[in-house]
Amino acid sequence: MNSTVLRDICLIEGGAEAQLRRGCDLWLQGERIQAITEAHEHLPLKAEEGGEEILCSGLYCLPGLIDMHTHLTSPSEERLESGDDFRRLLAAHGRQALAAGVTTLRDLGGLPEVLFRLRAGAARGPLFPNLVMAGPFLTARGGHPTADLFHGLTALRRAATRELSEPEQARAVVEQLAVSGVDFIKVVSTACLVIPQEEVQVPKLRPEVLAAIVEAAHARGLQVVVHTMTAADVREAVQLGCDGVEHGIVCDDVEICDPDLPALLSSRRVCYVPTLAAIERLAPRFLGLAMKNARLLAESGVLLGVGSDAGNPGLPFGAALLRECELLFAAGIPPAQIIAGATSQAALQIGRGDQLGRLLPGYQADLLLLRANPLDHPGNLRQVEAVFKAGRCIAARPTSAFRRRSASTSFQESTL
Repeated sequence: MNSTVLRDICLIEGGAEAQLRRGCDLWLQGERIQAITEAHEHLPLKAEEGGEEILCSGLYCLPGLIDMHTHLTSPSEERLESGDDFRRLLAAHGRQALAAGVTTLRDLGGLPEVLFRLRAGAARGPLFPNLVMAGPFLTARGGHPTADLFHGLTALRRAATRELSEPEQARAVVEQLAVSGVDFIKVVSTACLVIPQEEVQVPKLRPEVLAAIVEAAHARGLQVVVHTMTAADVREAVQLGCDGVEHGIVCDDVEICDPDLPALLSSRRVCYVPTLAAIERLAPRFLGLAMKNARLLAESGVLLGVGSDAGNPGLPFGAALLRECELLFAAGIPPAQIIAGATSQAALQIGRGDQLGRLLPGYQADLLLLRANPLDHPGNLRQVEAVFKAGRCIAARPTSAFRRRSASTSFQESTL
């Protein structure tokens, strides 16, 4: 395994709130972080280890970002002309994410067999983001996304959704998914669609069906995250034991209609992923309200996850997550809290808190190097100098400020 040392770098280490540590040397061994030392110690890189030294003065390093809400296999994919087209599109999604510093994706519903293959491939090499996946959407018969996004797409609807009406049926489906190897369970539990110009009501899971899903998933050690739109949706999901809410409170002012809900979310340690970038793009009339709710929840101590809903129209992988960070900041959430929600807190929520999301010895060397400090403004996440996945630099600016010594390793797989 080759050794690499990043000299004199500013580290944003992660943790409950991201913190800055200046003047560090970051040592990588193979796919892992080996050690962090003080730059002034000038510890030498051993020539016999076949390593490389990269001078990084003026650069900031943080863990690779985690997008907590994506859809790699979106409805349009069924209409692609060939399997080769589909594979090229999926590869492009991965490249876009990595170029923006997003080294891990959480997929919230799609084609299970395709996602299983992508997850296995990502684990074998550095050229696609790490992937955790829910597999299909669990929803009511005729509920979202069957009635809207998947309308007329029969094969996709059959493969990417499980339409449930009874508790026993729900338990059986969760058992099947657990055996198949999904990482968590995704449920749609709302009657409200906000994407059309006028709100549309669709069938919603009965509470006893959602309760059966949660019970069966937890018995298998799987988390349950729930797509919601209203404060009532969120309260029901949390009271029934869900672990996360996606989109969250979009249509209501939580301060007015349910002022005790933030405290409930905080006490239950439920992760809230507001997907403001998706609301801005797909339902902009609700953006101000969704931003206000996200700020109130964050101020109340609710766990924040940062997710973009990439894969939907106008929400490209990577860039959409950077926009999400900017919108959360515009809502009044501090940069350190946002960065934690896209790194260390996100890693804990996906069950990888001992591997990803921190700059610590033994952790996977997924790194984002920046020319400006994102703790000053999340917009600085766009100032990408280079991206590492599993210890390998897979993207860098063509005019990179890196100064390298000992060219035993090729660092430039692609350019930003």
